[in-house]
Amino acid sequence: MYCSNCARVWKTQGRQAQPSYYGSGKTRKREKYKVFDDQIRTPTYVEDLTLAIGTIIEKKLRGIFHISGKDMLTPFEMAQMTARHVGLPESLLHPVTSGTFEQPPRRPSKTGFTITKAEKALLFMPTSFGEGLGKTFLEYNAPELLLRM
Repeated sequence: MYCSNCARVWKTQGRQAQPSYYGSGKTRKREKYKVFDDQIRTPTYVEDLTLAIGTIIEKKLRGIFHISGKDMLTPFEMAQMTARHVGLPESLLHPVTSGTFEQPPRRPSKTGFTITKAEKALLFMPTSFGEGLGKTFLEYNAPELLLRM
């Protein structure tokens, strides 16, 4: 199938996408939570993605544009930053290897993109993970959001 303007979207941060620990009900119960520390990812703030797609459409650009965040973090680091941001104890987070869980298919230990083309052609400037947390939880009122989870 041919697509002149396609977007393939992976998991994003912000706007309806909360880290799994905070969406699992474990926050309310103050349960311990296992988080991978042996995989590296580049979390993408969803508003950055929508702006980039809008720019591609508006400028009628063609080609492949990798859109992702600049921060290279493990899921454990992301969980720690999120816990700090919302005032939950990091002591509930326990680093484990990805082999602890079954994940068909197995992910590479390091995933990410080179975003240089998007930075130049789209003037793309990704939001940091920390800034994305601030925007997400400010918009959704963190204490109220956490009580509903």
